[in-house]
Amino acid sequence: MRNFKEKGQINKAMRKSFSKRAGFTLLEVMIAAAIIMIVASGLIMAFVSCAFLNESSNNLVAAANDAQCVLEEIKTLSYGDIDVYSPPVFDNLIDENVTVQAAGTETSLTEVIANVSWSERQKTRYFELSTCIHR
Repeated sequence: MRNFKEKGQINKAMRKSFSKRAGFTLLEVMIAAAIIMIVASGLIMAFVSCAFLNESSNNLVAAANDAQCVLEEIKTLSYGDIDVYSPPVFDNLIDENVTVQAAGTETSLTEVIANVSWSERQKTRYFELSTCIHR
């Protein structure tokens, strides 16, 4: 430290050194924290939305696979057994229910529809897949 002769010079020198210090005021820190919190909350909301979307997509793929399985089983049946076909019980989804409808069995071309319903976040979702089978 410098050699100061008077007490007043020491106080001036200390005030100068404090005023030259780089730093942030409390207001600047609070504004920066608020901006960081807003950005973080937006990122968290986006993450949660992506997690819900991922779950919905996985459920939709499972429903499509189950409907495809049912239609493939129906294709192996003889034409007269289509009306009496009963789909297997699937447990890939919550409250999953698979039904089959056959339309136009009197003609040479029959449309077979596999309907899958399940519960997802307290809502019932539906998926339908159809194919035509020729006599």
